[in-house]
Amino acid sequence: AVFRNRSDEVFALRDKCPHMGGPLSQGIVSGRQVTCPLHNWCIGLTDGQALPQDEGETPAYEVQVDDGRVLLRLPA
Repeated sequence: AVFRNRSDEVFALRDKCPHMGGPLSQGIVSGRQVTCPLHNWCIGLTDGQALPQDEGETPAYEVQVDDGRVLLRLPA
């Protein structure tokens, strides 16, 4: 899932909450975090880490915006 916040920063995470696999792409972005639509877990957009008190992580991907195109670096 690719996210853009109000500061025009772009992030990419695996579209799966570490809690119960909820679709993060359907969550609400606030600053540098996204809230899972299923159980309100907050996930950091920079690193995919669940914010305290929750635990777990989802993969975060390197993102670059080049001339309006969003480029992702995916693991091999």
